[in-house]
Amino acid sequence: LRLLMRAGDLVKISFPYGGDEVGLFIENVEYREGDEVLSFIKRCRVLWEGEPTSFPASQIEVIK
Repeated sequence: LRLLMRAGDLVKISFPYGGDEVGLFIENVEYREGDEVLSFIKRCRVLWEGEPTSFPASQIEVIK
């Protein structure tokens, strides 16, 4: 489901030490070193608590 997220989707943010939160998906974040995409770094920008925040993609899930 992570790859199918679109801007504005409602997402669940899972925290490793308990508790889930809800946010709005903004975009996938791509990290580069020169022209090379660092595909091993997978993060998403999510509107959470009124601020755009970067989370590991593994913590984000679309709410259906």
